[in-house]
Amino acid sequence: MDGTSRASSTALAVAKRRLRRAIRSRAARAASATSAGAAGEAVALRLLRAPSLWRRERWILYAALPDELPLWPLFERLRARGRAVLLPRLRGSRLEFAQVREPALALRPADVVLVPGRAFDRAGHRLGRGGGSYDRAFAAACAPPLRIGVGYAWQIIERVPRDSRDRRVDAIVTERALCWAGGRR
Repeated sequence: MDGTSRASSTALAVAKRRLRRAIRSRAARAASATSAGAAGEAVALRLLRAPSLWRRERWILYAALPDELPLWPLFERLRARGRAVLLPRLRGSRLEFAQVREPALALRPADVVLVPGRAFDRAGHRLGRGGGSYDRAFAAACAPPLRIGVGYAWQIIERVPRDSRDRRVDAIVTERALCWAGGRR
């Protein structure tokens, strides 16, 4: 790596670290204003009412950390409709997707993957926690699944810092809206 590339990479890392800190601060202020349970219900309804999504058979969710929008309401509705629900799990540095206590499965283009994030912009760029697991998982897929970023409305920002290793999401869902970022639905 030459000096210019190294400086650019360092600047990007610093910008991402600053943004993660700012989002943590924003999350602390927004926590009392937004009920996580109500937001999870709203996201479930938005996704299941979207004509291009509700018929899809396989959904990949995540088990929400305390500062992430919960998907339990969506999980319950999908299971009630007989949909297959997978969860991510980390094997070393590789992210796999599997049903609970089952072997990992390859992602398919018809799958819907709900991706948590610290911040999103309307173009579909996502800031994660910094490990790069989702970015690597999607880089490996030759025909990627439909990726939907999940967060609170306050997590939508003007521009997410990014480089060529960062993978976009196709849409972003919050408690207020489902916004398509690319042309894919």
